[in-house]
Amino acid sequence: EVIRDNGTKVSSNGEAKKQRILTGESKSNNSRRNNSDEKQIDSLREAQYLDIDSDSKNSSDIEEIENKYAVGMTTITDDDFTPEIDIQNFSRGFRINSMNMKDGLSGRQIWSTSWESLIDTKDMFGDEIRENIPMEILDCRIVSREVIFTSAMKVNDFRLVQKIFFNGQCIEEWRFHFGFVIPGSTNSWQQTIEAAPKNQMIPAAVLSGNLVFETSFFDNETFLCKNTVRIFYV
Repeated sequence: EVIRDNGTKVSSNGEAKKQRILTGESKSNNSRRNNSDEKQIDSLREAQYLDIDSDSKNSSDIEEIENKYAVGMTTITDDDFTPEIDIQNFSRGFRINSMNMKDGLSGRQIWSTSWESLIDTKDMFGDEIRENIPMEILDCRIVSREVIFTSAMKVNDFRLVQKIFFNGQCIEEWRFHFGFVIPGSTNSWQQTIEAAPKNQMIPAAVLSGNLVFETSFFDNETFLCKNTVRIFYV
């Protein structure tokens, strides 16, 4: 069972099915820094992908704007603006700063965490992380999840695939798409997840400690890094 990019949950035989944990339908909204250069980059990218006539849609214009945006950022090097991502070093310049989940209907925040203390990338993308989440999150009809992340490098088509394992068996797979990431930027990635009917959900007491979220990050089809979190409901 997977969620397609349009949020539809389907089984391997193509039949639509409800998810069993925090499921049904998923949507992804991106928030980047509001500046004219960034908007121009997005419009140029869109012109290239859709083959729309534009006076300045060539790659050199995009690179010029990206370089202008990064002026003064001493941690950014010329190599960061090359088309190919340095996969081995990507995780060293990529961080998940914080995450929170809210009731999607009331907007009330139920859970939040900060991973700022995970200085070593091995802690964030190597070792398993443990998180305690209030079990009331499972009572929400709609869950709004926000991920704050920073990337030192440019990513042309950022996306993630999140697999949910219960007792070692993959029971769900979610997919979310972000798009272009500006080098040296901090971004807010908001995702909306609609839950299945309560009578179809696995009880919190059964899930707690046995549920692992494995999140793989990609630039289009190129694998970048992976994060693993074991969930305890409290």
